[in-house]
Amino acid sequence: MRKTHLSCAVIAALASNGVLAQASESKASIETIEVTATKRTESIQDVPVAVSALSGDALENMGIDNFQDYVEFLPNVVFQGTGPGQNEIYIRGAATTQSSITLSSVQALQPSVAFYQDEMPVSMAGRNLDIFATDVERVEVLPGPQGTLFGASSQAGTVRLITRKPDHAGFAAGFDTAIATTKGGEMSNTVEAYINITPTDDLALRVVAYNDKQGGWIDNIENDPGNGGYIGSAVVIDRISGGILSGAGADPVGMDARRSVNGFGPNEAAVVSPRNGQHVEDDFNDAVYAGARFGLSYHINADWNLLVQHTAQTLDTEGVFAYDPTVGEDKAVRFQADENSDEFGLTTWTLNGSLDKLDVVYAGGYLDREIDTLTDYTGYTNGGLFSAYYVCTHYIADTPADIRCLDPVKYYKEDTTSTRLTHELRFDTT
Repeated sequence: MRKTHLSCAVIAALASNGVLAQASESKASIETIEVTATKRTESIQDVPVAVSALSGDALENMGIDNFQDYVEFLPNVVFQGTGPGQNEIYIRGAATTQSSITLSSVQALQPSVAFYQDEMPVSMAGRNLDIFATDVERVEVLPGPQGTLFGASSQAGTVRLITRKPDHAGFAAGFDTAIATTKGGEMSNTVEAYINITPTDDLALRVVAYNDKQGGWIDNIENDPGNGGYIGSAVVIDRISGGILSGAGADPVGMDARRSVNGFGPNEAAVVSPRNGQHVEDDFNDAVYAGARFGLSYHINADWNLLVQHTAQTLDTEGVFAYDPTVGEDKAVRFQADENSDEFGLTTWTLNGSLDKLDVVYAGGYLDREIDTLTDYTGYTNGGLFSAYYVCTHYIADTPADIRCLDPVKYYKEDTTSTRLTHELRFDTT
């Protein structure tokens, strides 16, 4: 019986082979992706420089929405960071430094890879704009130095996010929603919509709106000193002081007031580590993207066109996006409510036309960005000789056992406002 079924299958396959071949021949075609890597619209096969691109359809089919997602699918492009809105791009491994992202907008160096939305450079030190990729025409990657075409921060390459522009062909609208689950974490959901209208033959408007909630998967657990948890400055202080806290043969961890072991009660313990019970939470690293984009395209006359776009987005995150392996997989110990709000407004305008045989393009943009950050900084006093001065009682040589270290919780708060105004004028002879 099995041989009969197999034979029938083989015969059917052979019989349909010619039909399939004819069908494939009639449908065979090469998808053409137009890019603007040289500031001109050209087929990617005809561009005389190295460039790769992901089309908007490819982004949609792969479910790519945010910065981390679309960077993963770009050749020779990687990113480093600690969560949404706190990433840096690298192409072919070229980098100036690996900055500390905790104070990234204060101390990080300018990036070596330029990041653009359409004609506007939006790369920043330590915190590239994390633009939600909705209604996107394509993502372009130009590896290697780009010179005068793209200016600052393009020593190692350029990444461009090209949005869909208002279409004069007529009315169009779309709506998309998605629900996702995270193993060991919360649910996520996305809603996106766009509408394109043409009030007149010369005027087209396009509006896009989106809301994307990404559920967390990292747990903030209660601090347990000595079992991988935070033990404050005890070990550092004990090491640099020659064992002051190790009187009576007890180690600093064992003398922690939260553990009360080795015969020491809470009032006799040398170290009092901080508590975080009020901040304990499962799946505490959430992220929410919310924003809209408005575009207007106007045909002034047969030779001149004007395009104006405005993008507004808010990215709110809670928790941290890196876990501590010493306390368990997908777990962390934090003593403050880590919060980050990243809001920006980006307005761009492009006027292009021709004067006889001279093509003229003027592109400008204005970016206004506000970042409000609150992050746990409890470990700040762990790294130097000054630790004992801040957290311990005065040391008396005759009674070293009486010393007590009350390690406080600490936080870092940053409110940063950045603005950028750009102008570009290009001429091209035909």
